[in-house]
Amino acid sequence: MADEFTELANSLRAFKNGLHDAQMLFGVKQANKFIALVKPRTPVDTGALRKSWQARPIERNGGLYLQIQNERDYAT
Repeated sequence: MADEFTELANSLRAFKNGLHDAQMLFGVKQANKFIALVKPRTPVDTGALRKSWQARPIERNGGLYLQIQNERDYAT
C-alpha cells in the first residue's frame, strides 16, 4: 500500500511539473504573439527600438507572470 501512495505522489509531482511547463510554453507563445503585433506598430528610425522588444517569464508568489518590455530609453 505504501508503494502505491509513493507511486501516486510521484505521478502527481510529474503532472505538476508538466503542467508548469505547459503553462510556461503557453505564456511565452502568447507573449510572442503580442510582440508580433506590437513590432510593426513601433516607429522606425534605426530599427533598434523594434529589435528591443522582449518577453520573459517571471515566477512570483506562486504565480507565473510574463513581462513584456522594451528597454530602450526612448521607448517610455
